Amino acid sequence: MEREEKIRFALTTLKPMALHTFPFICQILGTNDRRVGERFGSGFRCFLGGRKVLVSAAHVFSDGRSQFNELAVSKGNGRMPELLALDVLRIDRGADLAVNLAPSDDSVTDGSAYWPEDRIDRSLEVATKITKLLDMANVATESIDGVSSE
Repeated sequence: MEREEKIRFALTTLKPMALHTFPFICQILGTNDRRVGERFGSGFRCFLGGRKVLVSAAHVFSDGRSQFNELAVSKGNGRMPELLALDVLRIDRGADLAVNLAPSDDSVTDGSAYWPEDRIDRSLEVATKITKLLDMANVATESIDGVSSE
């Protein structure tokens, strides 16, 4: 492919890809007083092992916990974020991945959803690591304090 073709391809595919994946992406916010928060990271909503989870970088949860009193997750345009309990199932610090339970009463709106587990490509290295983390989490759910590095 020539350079111009590559650019044209990227420009024609980025918007449809963004529209397809955007509903599954959430903001992770840090707050110290529950009235004001700041964007601190992002996560991906999906089903894993039959549970609603948020997958994010491990440092988002660990650094967020040390820098803020609480973390929250976005719930859609015009809706108050939901406080996020640090129910970290597993952390792989080497891959900088963490799987955290979604809020139990999380009812996202405006098309936001959880990516279906059967649509996760297990052949990808990251998906394989996430699956491994979740498989280990199925054995025992641990808090962030009790999670050891993999």
